[in-house]
Amino acid sequence: MASIHKFYDCRVSLVLGTGALVVHRVSEHRVVIPLAVIAEVHRPEPRSLDLLLTDGEVQHIDCIDSNAMAEFAATLTPSLPE
Repeated sequence: MASIHKFYDCRVSLVLGTGALVVHRVSEHRVVIPLAVIAEVHRPEPRSLDLLLTDGEVQHIDCIDSNAMAEFAATLTPSLPE
């Protein structure tokens, strides 16, 4: 079984599984983003993450814990298909 990486914060929860990233922001519906549509991952600020999708859309994610976000970003980037 593939490993699943999780990040929980008071603003957002992220679950990185095989083939998809699930983003659930406070007071919003969860969004499932297939890894195949994530073109690039950027960290414009220590407490945020920008996902550039193949259609040009950007998913912006904010959190409180900058260290945990850095660890999650470091896990997400190598998980993306080439």
